[in-house]
Amino acid sequence: VLEQVRHAHRRGAFAGGSVVLRSGSPFGFVSVRRIVEVATPVIVTPRWVDLMSFPILEPSSFPSDVLHERARTGAGEEYLGVRDYRPGDPPRSVHWRSSARAGHLVVREYEEEVASRVALVLAGIDHGQPPDSSFEMLVSAAASIAVYALQTGHPVDLFRYGERGEVDQLANPDRYGVLDWLARAQPFDAPLRPLTTLAVAHLGRRG
Repeated sequence: VLEQVRHAHRRGAFAGGSVVLRSGSPFGFVSVRRIVEVATPVIVTPRWVDLMSFPILEPSSFPSDVLHERARTGAGEEYLGVRDYRPGDPPRSVHWRSSARAGHLVVREYEEEVASRVALVLAGIDHGQPPDSSFEMLVSAAASIAVYALQTGHPVDLFRYGERGEVDQLANPDRYGVLDWLARAQPFDAPLRPLTTLAVAHLGRRG
């Protein structure tokens, strides 16, 4: 097993390149030098910060809050029907007309509510010198928001332009998928509206 440490100054996907291996006797009488091609690419992920909250998703929320957990049946918006009352059901959920017909308390039941889906749209040209240029700051911000969204239970979709102006989409990634995808993002001078329109259509009303 050979381990090599390199310090990366820019994010991106880089070819593995070649590694020079040297071996010799203790006194230097015999020396062997070999160049080995490394086929595996090296992916340098963008810088990101561990956000404590992000008000657009949940006001004054933290990753450990129970607000991000899946809500119990009865807390959603989609009406499913009625069921018998159980101790602890809120009084406002009582369906009085059905209760009168049944002769006992009956409550409304709603579909289980899941965390809202988040779409992140990344586009723009670059100004300045990486890794501190404007587009790199956008990539870093997108990574930070995406990681926070995943930590708090929100499914994430990512949208960007490819090298030829095609739309590049990544659906339901985990944290490593997000960072690898953003590592390959490149600035592209194109309108933001087509990407946002596609993202909004993909999200639906719960995004």
